[in-house]
Amino acid sequence: MCGLYGYITKDNNLLTREQKIVRGRILNGMLVAMETRGDHSTGVCGVVDGKAQIVKTIDKASDFINLKEYQGLIDESPSIVIGHTRFATIGATITENAHPFKKGRIIGCHNGHVNEYKKHFKKAEVDSEAIFHLLDKNNNDYKKTFEVLSGNITATWIDVLHPNRVYLVAHQNPLSMVKVPELNTIFWISEMDFLKSIIEATVGIKDKKFTDIYTDKEDTVFKISDSLIVKTEKVEFAYGYAGSYYNDDNYM
Repeated sequence: MCGLYGYITKDNNLLTREQKIVRGRILNGMLVAMETRGDHSTGVCGVVDGKAQIVKTIDKASDFINLKEYQGLIDESPSIVIGHTRFATIGATITENAHPFKKGRIIGCHNGHVNEYKKHFKKAEVDSEAIFHLLDKNNNDYKKTFEVLSGNITATWIDVLHPNRVYLVAHQNPLSMVKVPELNTIFWISEMDFLKSIIEATVGIKDKKFTDIYTDKEDTVFKISDSLIVKTEKVEFAYGYAGSYYNDDNYM
């Protein structure tokens, strides 16, 4: 069991200092909350002016937020952050095995387990690496990638060739998200209860639409642009799934 969290902001450069402070409080709250799902390592990737920066260590989340490298990244006001707390199951507890992983053009975080991961990526030390290796190999064609993968695969990732969007998918593990208009930002996290409590404590939950991706839209890739338009596309995993569709709606 691991924890996922993060955000994407519209018009990032137009946020006031106060808005950025509140967004940072929400991010830190989610990060520390996810320590309950894994305290073997912590990591984030932030996109600043179109460039991705990764900070990851074997520190638990409550210590990670005090690291100068993490604080320095957040001070740069990234428009996108994807993050992870790790409960190690496969692979040693070392910084190299912490998420996010960078494989070519793909940077991603994963919660769950990938079956037969060595078949997909022989050099993998951690099963999660197979997901992002295949996404890179397939030029971020996630439908082609997921149809050969099985296991518990809930993941978030970015494509550095298109650093103005983020991708989310929930397959047999939880993930929830909410749009916060006051901050022009969509946040996500592994557990809905934590998301609601953190948002309520910072900006309030009135008129907020919380989406349980796992329960309501399992096996659906959410592609979220920095204009906060959400496109969804059904995907099939290796065990098989009936039906497939593409939805161009603004889901939020």
